[in-house]
Amino acid sequence: MVHIISKREGPRREDVKAKRLIQENWGTIEKLADRISGGAYSASKVKQPTPEAKGLIINIPSSGGRTGDPEPHLRISSNGRVILMDLNTGRQLHFLGQIAWRDGRRLFLLATRENGFVSPVDDSIGDRLTDLDGIPITTEFSEDHLVTQLNERLELA
Repeated sequence: MVHIISKREGPRREDVKAKRLIQENWGTIEKLADRISGGAYSASKVKQPTPEAKGLIINIPSSGGRTGDPEPHLRISSNGRVILMDLNTGRQLHFLGQIAWRDGRRLFLLATRENGFVSPVDDSIGDRLTDLDGIPITTEFSEDHLVTQLNERLELA
């Protein structure tokens, strides 16, 4: 024996009956909701007046940090990103490059399109740092030496 089940169009009979029952008894449902909530249900339905600005003190917080002329500072982050940041605001001014592993050696890679960076360093800065591109970071030329060289070339020291 085969049972054919076809999907009807529109809502089910049970759903229509339940919706009609709720609509017919909505007044009673609201009274019960008020009784259970101590009147809070009807109170929540009343539109609250919008507050007036008269006499209020409005405080718009600033973006934080100090303002003024940027004070550039060179920083190498824990993941090897070499950035020029503003000490006053803590924001990044320029991304200079990355210390990365290539062919088993740690190298400083200047942020250029040739090195695979999407956003290259400005030409004015890049011209001063070109000779440091690809320099190996070893015990003789450590990250501290790199910072010193970058500070001298960028005239930050």
